[in-house]
Amino acid sequence: IVRQGAGKPKLRYATHRAVDGRSEIITAATVTPGDVNEAHLLVPLVEAHRLTTTRTADTVVADSKYGTQANFLACADRGIRAHLPDLSAVAARRTVARKLFPETAFRYEPATETYTCPAGNSLKRKSVHQARQSADYAAPPSVCAACALRSQCTTNRAGRTITRHLRQDVLDQMRTQAHAPPAKRDLRIRQHLMERSFA
Repeated sequence: IVRQGAGKPKLRYATHRAVDGRSEIITAATVTPGDVNEAHLLVPLVEAHRLTTTRTADTVVADSKYGTQANFLACADRGIRAHLPDLSAVAARRTVARKLFPETAFRYEPATETYTCPAGNSLKRKSVHQARQSADYAAPPSVCAACALRSQCTTNRAGRTITRHLRQDVLDQMRTQAHAPPAKRDLRIRQHLMERSFA
């Protein structure tokens, strides 16, 4: 019995399936409580598919809930193409809706390992978080406080912080692949393929 949002607790479960795109056969399935984050099930389903079929998937296609950094990197480590809608695009749209510069407006400089903001200021690495495999970049608070573009950049009193994954180059490659025409085609096919698997 789980609660979702502000609703009443109910008996909820979810089924998760892997379907072979060529044969349309379900090759892996699992059932979880309804409050389980399905993004965490991508790798177990891929592994179950491999054990069932004795073949490694070359491409994984799934809906937007699976488009996490962890899943992109897990696919990269296994040599699997990840045709997943990118969750970071959702976060970018939220930032734009707040009328603030998206992270794509900040240019990364590999030679100096810094970011340059839209105002031309430099953001240096200020901390590393090993648990989430990322680093935070920021300009000195005094620089942000005096910036003419501050109102378009952040509402944080300490200034704008940009978070970069320690394997950002790999993530960028996987996300570029996920936005390519073959991925968009596969996502359209997935919708019908998975709906048939319900039946």
